[in-house]
Amino acid sequence: MKGVTLPTETVFVMEASPIKFGLGATDEIAYDARRLGLKRVLIVTDRRIGELGLPDRVRVLLEEEGVKADIYDGVEIEPNTRLAEMLGERTTVMSHHHQGLRTLAPGLVETARADDGVLEAVEAPERRFTVGVLWHPEAGEDARLFETLVAEAARYRDEK
Repeated sequence: MKGVTLPTETVFVMEASPIKFGLGATDEIAYDARRLGLKRVLIVTDRRIGELGLPDRVRVLLEEEGVKADIYDGVEIEPNTRLAEMLGERTTVMSHHHQGLRTLAPGLVETARADDGVLEAVEAPERRFTVGVLWHPEAGEDARLFETLVAEAARYRDEK
């Protein structure tokens, strides 16, 4: 090419990051995160990995090392429920499965499950507005749950 000088050699350095797999690899995640100086991590999972319980295990390992870990799970919402009216039939939520529901009180029905099968929401269809979720809506950016609660409270106030 006339008038253009092309370099004859290009050098760049790329540090290879170790890829770990096999028995014990999961147990080293917290060590690696701490070594990298991480203070907070986001764990994004899918249905199959969630069913194995790995996201919760990794979160516990990280938090034992002082690394804050948030898990985002997909949630399937039952159609024709109050929750589906607010959020649609699928959403992604920040979830911490420290606790769960084993038995529902009379009048409550299951309305949502995480991709890992954990019950995430219940409702009392016979009540005016009784929706319970096991995720942390206050930690996300989707305010529809709160907006609906406030609107319902205002309607209740206006009817009194």
